[in-house]
Amino acid sequence: MISNLVTSLVLASLAPAPRPFAVAQDPRVELARPEAARERSPAAQERVLVVYDVRDLVGGAEAELAPVDRRPGALPLLDGLFVKSVEDALKGAGSDLDRAAAKQAARASTLDLARFVLARLAPKPEASDFQLECPSPGSIALVAKPELQKRFEAFVVEQRASASVVDLQVRYVEGTLADFAPLGVTRESGPKALSMSPEELDRGLRSGRFDVIAAPRLLSHPLQRASISVFDESKYVQDWTVEKVVPGPKEIAVPVLGTLRVGQEIAVRAAVLAKGDIALQLAVERSQLVALRNVPTTLKGAGNPVVEIALPEVETTRVSADGLVANGGTLAFLVCDPQGGAEAKDARELLVLVTARLVAGTK
Repeated sequence: MISNLVTSLVLASLAPAPRPFAVAQDPRVELARPEAARERSPAAQERVLVVYDVRDLVGGAEAELAPVDRRPGALPLLDGLFVKSVEDALKGAGSDLDRAAAKQAARASTLDLARFVLARLAPKPEASDFQLECPSPGSIALVAKPELQKRFEAFVVEQRASASVVDLQVRYVEGTLADFAPLGVTRESGPKALSMSPEELDRGLRSGRFDVIAAPRLLSHPLQRASISVFDESKYVQDWTVEKVVPGPKEIAVPVLGTLRVGQEIAVRAAVLAKGDIALQLAVERSQLVALRNVPTTLKGAGNPVVEIALPEVETTRVSADGLVANGGTLAFLVCDPQGGAEAKDARELLVLVTARLVAGTK
């Protein structure tokens, strides 16, 4: 919870609007703008609480949030294509547990956005310089000194007003560590900004040493979280039931089908920094079929026979990466085995290459 160091409450909205702040009338607290805090006593200037409305960047479903301004000048393509609102996520939720999970995910995404912004401020604030809360999905409560609040607001406003969109070319490449050595990528290197040009990288990928298994492309407005997945889907028998049919009546075995999804998904958040550099925050999830496990099951009816079904065993690897690249540069990182054990020298690894370019947005 927000500590009692907070001495003032300021409700701010980062959505484009005639006023930079939306002040809530609450008789229990004293309301002040950050600039007004300078005129107060030194003790009162310590920190202020500002609640920012960033629902247009992460989605939101809370009724208390102010509607997002949709004036001409916003990127209309981004409204439904890149930002999935909590309302949309909840439409498919089949239970209260699913709805709670969707809301919790939106809260986590909101806090993730706030941390991403704070990490890009120069100079970067220390963890002790601020406190973060998420009162509701799409709402950031930041406790900090007025100077840090101003820098936080200015960064988000600048990113939101950017005329550029980040064009992201993602390539999933399979090869051995020896294949990746010329790129300077090892298990210990972590996320690495490649020094070669995109043209040199393309020539290297066509050399035959690598297998490019997928190359999706996506656009992301600064600070908005964008994601794209490449999955193969197939059906499998996950159980059997016995049903009575006519004419007869007689009993027949009916398969219960499940869906197996294997492949890759990537989520990206980007920010445009000074001189056109691009800060990237990436999260990759890879699902692989590692085995089919034979499991006995009993058909209830027709003598209760025991049959075997082959259930897929799926291994999921999740990797996060942060990096900074120049406009047109590429960030490379490995999706390592989740067990973290030593691999054979010729073992196949998955390398993720993300090339980021700035392109003109729609006004």
